Amino acid sequence: MRVLQCFLGVAVGMVLVYVPAGLGHELQIERNDRQYTVTGGTIEQLRADLDAKGVTDDAGQFYNGTATTGLGYTYRFREQAGSCGVADVRVLLQVLLTTPVWRERWKAPSALATTWDRYLSALQTHEDGHISIARQAADRLGTQVEGLSAPSCPALEARAKSLRDEAMDALKRAHADYDRSTQHGRTQGAVL
Repeated sequence: MRVLQCFLGVAVGMVLVYVPAGLGHELQIERNDRQYTVTGGTIEQLRADLDAKGVTDDAGQFYNGTATTGLGYTYRFREQAGSCGVADVRVLLQVLLTTPVWRERWKAPSALATTWDRYLSALQTHEDGHISIARQAADRLGTQVEGLSAPSCPALEARAKSLRDEAMDALKRAHADYDRSTQHGRTQGAVL
């Protein structure tokens, strides 16, 4: 039996989790959390440092935090008389979460520290929403791939790649819709 591996998106890995996803596929999550340090003793100074050090996405947009996601899969071909199917489907969800950390928080007045904590919690909530959207997309992709069959294994492989590309396009749209509906986390309180 041949094994096909196909991945698209960011390749990172710090935390690796296997999650039973459904009856026929397994969901593997690779998550890497990155932080960048901001400094300041006032809200204005913190905002300025966030604006100077935040993250720029592929489209050149600037953000204080991001959850970058990618999808991939592996499976074995199951060749039968006149057709090809799949077995042992594993979907990989890759997540790179980037958020700020304020190392001088302990020196700040309690009101400023509380404001920061509220902001950071809301930012995390927003980014967790992106991760949830990506996990749902990964589960859908696994369900679609596990149901594939074709007259030949090359035809099945082409269809699986097409499904992955469609899933990535749909995931990008879902992320954009989520950002529009939350104003990039502003409606969730991710404003400092």
